[in-house]
Amino acid sequence: MRFSAPLLILLMSFLGSSLLADEYVMIQGAAMGTRYSIKIADPMSPALQEQASTRIREEVERLESIFSLYRANSEISRWNEAEEGIWMEVSEDLYSVAKFATELREQTKGAFDPTIRPLTRVWRMGDLGPWSPPSKTMVDEARQRLGTDKLEFRLTPRSMRKQKAGLQIDLNALVEGWSIQQIKMLLSPLGCKHMFISFGGELAWVGNRIDGKPWRAGIEDPKDRLKLYATVEGNNFSVFTSGTYRQGREHDGKRYSHLIDPRTGYPVVHDVIAVSVVDLDPMRADGWATALLILGVEEGKPIAEELGLSVSWVQETANGVQFTLSKQARKSIELVTGGKP
Repeated sequence: MRFSAPLLILLMSFLGSSLLADEYVMIQGAAMGTRYSIKIADPMSPALQEQASTRIREEVERLESIFSLYRANSEISRWNEAEEGIWMEVSEDLYSVAKFATELREQTKGAFDPTIRPLTRVWRMGDLGPWSPPSKTMVDEARQRLGTDKLEFRLTPRSMRKQKAGLQIDLNALVEGWSIQQIKMLLSPLGCKHMFISFGGELAWVGNRIDGKPWRAGIEDPKDRLKLYATVEGNNFSVFTSGTYRQGREHDGKRYSHLIDPRTGYPVVHDVIAVSVVDLDPMRADGWATALLILGVEEGKPIAEELGLSVSWVQETANGVQFTLSKQARKSIELVTGGKP
């Protein structure tokens, strides 16, 4: 989850349909510093709609109380402040997301690291007002407090502990994906088999539209917000995008990306400005979108190909914008700008 706005993905769920929007059940709200919208294509009584809306509101509030780094009393904040060597019982949510994050760290050879919190704190990318980059001493000191090898899990009772003083976790790059999955699981028992979910601009959908056609979404061209560079169509997908061109800070004429590479301690420096991942699993798509943006095309594409990930990269090169698709992506992502995969 990225509490600041991620790269906007434009919804195109009504392409080719003349149906009115009020034929869909719409549930909307705000949580985790962003907005969510759920479009349901199944018939629901007013009472059931209210029940679904209430459950979703309660669920996203529950998740925020677990994962928010802005709440001192959230579960993740309390774990971050806990002393080293002490087992702390945690929720299934925190345990599952943190465990997945450590696995992703291994798959990316450290490009994705859930223990990055000390680094994100010294870089202060989300701070308002005047900003300057941290000193090398501050960065080096923060890097000393990273390390998933010092993050331990115990299944019974479900617990986590740190074996290094100052170790803290940041799961923002996964929580929107986890939240979408929880919303899908919550709505399914209420008879919702066809839905389109947008959470902070990230997307997931199952089933079909009211007219029986597959849902369709368009991915915004990062160089022209009024255009799309690709579309995704199907009946069970998640689409997550990470981008660098909108977020970041400037100091003395130099621009710094908001994404920190935990392997170096510094913001990423390469020509990739956006990465989109299409996957059945929202959290998997969420995490890999961030990881592959940090890795860039040269490092990331071989990993994506090996794991069969469906990925699109947008690069800003000396010769203009270049679009690159993984082999798997050619089955699910269609370029619409004339770009070559």
